[in-house]
Amino acid sequence: MKRFLAVLMGCMLITGTFASCGSDGDSSEATTTAAGTVSAGDNESSEKATEADTEKDTEEPETEAPSVKTGEKTSESSGTEIDSELVGAWDTSEGGYNGAYVFNADGTGDILLYFGDMLYFKGDSLVVEGTELPSDMYSFDGTHFSLVLNGMDVLTMDKTTSGQGLDGTYKVKSGAVYDEVSGEYGGLSFNIEVKGGKCTGIFENCFGYTADGKKVSLTSGNAILGVGEFSYKVNGDEMVAESGGTKQYFTRKK
Repeated sequence: MKRFLAVLMGCMLITGTFASCGSDGDSSEATTTAAGTVSAGDNESSEKATEADTEKDTEEPETEAPSVKTGEKTSESSGTEIDSELVGAWDTSEGGYNGAYVFNADGTGDILLYFGDMLYFKGDSLVVEGTELPSDMYSFDGTHFSLVLNGMDVLTMDKTTSGQGLDGTYKVKSGAVYDEVSGEYGGLSFNIEVKGGKCTGIFENCFGYTADGKKVSLTSGNAILGVGEFSYKVNGDEMVAESGGTKQYFTRKK
């Protein structure tokens, strides 16, 4: 999970850089990199920035098995052992992750990511990493949303559910975040829900699992969660999960 989050966070930082450049009104020629914006006349700095980015890209990503879930009595669902006490969405804000793990009754699992201050709407303005982009910087016709900055497709998505104004659920079609996630974890279904300006990333069917009341075993999605199995214990609306001696605490999402 840590690598999955790193991909999203890193991409949001890059997107924030483009957003900042696109909103400052500076028309001078510049080269934009993940390390920032370098003036055209500063070739040496640009080369150093590029070299630094290359070194970072080649570093071995840090991995950490996230702790997740534990439960109660079990039931059989289509021949798969599923703990009914575990089924549902579980919020957590530990380990740098602010979101929820969703355990579905059919043995599939989803991941929710609460973008918070990284990405949200303030009235009609879109705020990306602290940079406010007024509505004239993106296009939205009631269904199709597109944000292009400095010639870069930042976010393109189509509204799939009805809602007042910008509120609703969108299917992400392309853009910086989509490209990064698809490159690392191809095939993930990526949606964004906008509700009262707040944005939630919804990654459906990210993993498969079985649960016997004491242990969750992943049948798919190990690369995303970073762990193959973990122990768990459910107590009403609270859950403690443990993997590799590390505990993580969850609250059932109402």
